[in-house]
Amino acid sequence: MADRAKVFLKTISAIFDDMTYIYIPISIFKLPDSLIDAKPEAYVPKQVGLGPLHHMRSELQQMQMYKAMEARRFHKGFKSVDFHTLVEVLDKIAASSVRASYNIYLEITDDVLACIMAVDGLFLFDLLSYYVIRRNALANATLANSSVLSHLVESASRILAKEATLREVMMLENQIPILALKTILIVETMEFEFVSKLLPEILVGFCQFVSPFDKMVKYPPYKSFKHPHLLDLLYHMIMLERLPKKNPKEEEEEQKEELQLLRDLFNKINSKIEEIKNEEVAFVPLAGTLRMGSPIGPSNVVSHFLDVGKDIAPLPMKKLIELTQGLLKLPWSQLGSSLSSALTKRPPDEEVLIPSASELQEVGVKFKPDHITRIKFDSKIVSFHLPSIKLSGDSDVIFSNLVAYEAMIKSETEPLFLKRYVDIMSGLIKTPKDLEVLRDAGIIKMQSISVEQGLKVFNGTSKSVDSTNTQSVDEAIESVKKHYNRSWKVSTRKFINKWKRIAANWCQVIVVLLLLLLMGIQAFCSVYECHRLSFKSNYPQGQQGLRLLSLRSYE
Repeated sequence: MADRAKVFLKTISAIFDDMTYIYIPISIFKLPDSLIDAKPEAYVPKQVGLGPLHHMRSELQQMQMYKAMEARRFHKGFKSVDFHTLVEVLDKIAASSVRASYNIYLEITDDVLACIMAVDGLFLFDLLSYYVIRRNALANATLANSSVLSHLVESASRILAKEATLREVMMLENQIPILALKTILIVETMEFEFVSKLLPEILVGFCQFVSPFDKMVKYPPYKSFKHPHLLDLLYHMIMLERLPKKNPKEEEEEQKEELQLLRDLFNKINSKIEEIKNEEVAFVPLAGTLRMGSPIGPSNVVSHFLDVGKDIAPLPMKKLIELTQGLLKLPWSQLGSSLSSALTKRPPDEEVLIPSASELQEVGVKFKPDHITRIKFDSKIVSFHLPSIKLSGDSDVIFSNLVAYEAMIKSETEPLFLKRYVDIMSGLIKTPKDLEVLRDAGIIKMQSISVEQGLKVFNGTSKSVDSTNTQSVDEAIESVKKHYNRSWKVSTRKFINKWKRIAANWCQVIVVLLLLLLMGIQAFCSVYECHRLSFKSNYPQGQQGLRLLSLRSYE
């Protein structure tokens, strides 16, 4: 407790004493338990923990050593400063801003946070290099032939490049601030031109690679520095319908501003490195830890008194007590729940947001590729406009975290377009036939994913997040449903199904009441000998549960 208090005092004091502190908006969130419990595999990393929320989890320690060795090898390849200097620069330059990015208090000191960022940042940059450079996603030919880049490609070829690692990099709780990545690359290379051109292209190229949306606006790489982390960059690249119209001069001025901010950071880091070299500060091993603010029932009493009363009661009363005990042993709770569900069961049609893709195709609806912000239904040509997406093994995790992030950063009055889109896809895709319809229409492209996996991508992705203020999308949904419900085939089928459900529910009620009557008669005849009709159980005496009844004629 005392150690935690010291960490708290040191951290808060540093925040108030920092005269250069600027406001940093919260962008990395500890998700609520209700959301995580609904789909833990989508939000909690199982292999790689990045950042202070998951870095020191005990169940990830097996991967921790591998991650540290990869980060060490990647760092050694630059042959610039030692690791201690990198950590100290991160401590002095970036730690306070990184801490401010989280929506919870981190019970670790800045030096421990800096060490976590150094290891995880190096590992992440190595991983990004693999997916971007090895797949020729860099547009700049000069960068592709540079000596530093050759080192990155060689290093990246040995990285653990599995789908599990890739999708965990895009989890909201696993995000590493871009500020930390900028600081690391500046310290490692000390080449301004290289950092200003390589890092933005890698960030944008990686987001284009992992994006589940097939077509996105060509995003200017320099704008990536405006975003706090990869998930935020991906979200805004997806939601951007078109780049704002600017004349070349305005575009040039905006780019110069971003480059000037980067140059200021470059000069600040360079000065700090010179200070460290002059002071010859000894590196003290870190010893920080991370601790996140991560009877007797009434029925038994009644049964007991009946047992006692039966032993002392006269014969007529004993018979009545035995009958009462027999009736109490009947499965009243199961029968009651069955009766209640039969009487209160609501038609499933009321819970359906939108008919499935195959059902819409049956009534003549055609699907047209469009942008996510232009989801609409054109009643004149009977076409439903949806964005074109590519489904892979990572799509489930990426969609889940994008939806969660959208809900976290938007105010109550802002629309959650991505969440509503996922709701629509969850309703459209119910069977393999639905996937086939959307695939033939160019809405879905299957990439290294089975049909079974494709059906699960949108299942439960947004159940714990409420949609708000998506009027245009909701109007499209209502228009589609109206067109569907006006079809004579659908109207006839709904009418027949409605009366089928009503008949089935009442049949269930009759069966339950009949079963209850027969079991009551059985309980009565087990106590009072029935002269005309008796019931024989096929079960050993004393066995509880529902008994099979057999009728025997009077002899």
